[in-house]
Amino acid sequence: MNDSLRTNVFVRYSPETIACACIYLSARVLKVPLPKNPNWFEVFNVSEDQLKDICISILKLYVRPKPNQQKLESIVENLRKTYENARLKAKEVNVLDNGTPTSNGMEVSPASRTNSPLTKPKVDNSSPK
Repeated sequence: MNDSLRTNVFVRYSPETIACACIYLSARVLKVPLPKNPNWFEVFNVSEDQLKDICISILKLYVRPKPNQQKLESIVENLRKTYENARLKAKEVNVLDNGTPTSNGMEVSPASRTNSPLTKPKVDNSSPK
């Protein structure tokens, strides 16, 4: 029953149905006969199709191939390196020829602009005529 937590049977079936399936599966594996007339699981309003579906879901866990741990670690390491390189590239600060630092091609210092005015604009404080 603990292994069935790795499947979706607890979302699809009631706890009583899952318990009946576990009893059914255990009895089949251990070759223990269960009452057939009437079927014991019918007392819990469970069908044999439901039992078999749950049992198949549980048994599929045991025929599933185990993942290759070295391969998974290699994939994770490659993804980590790719992420780290992208992060460093995004943080990279470019330096202009004159030594002014820039970020993503944008100048950081407003004083370094070539087209900035050198003097303040004059304000006309005279009253309108």
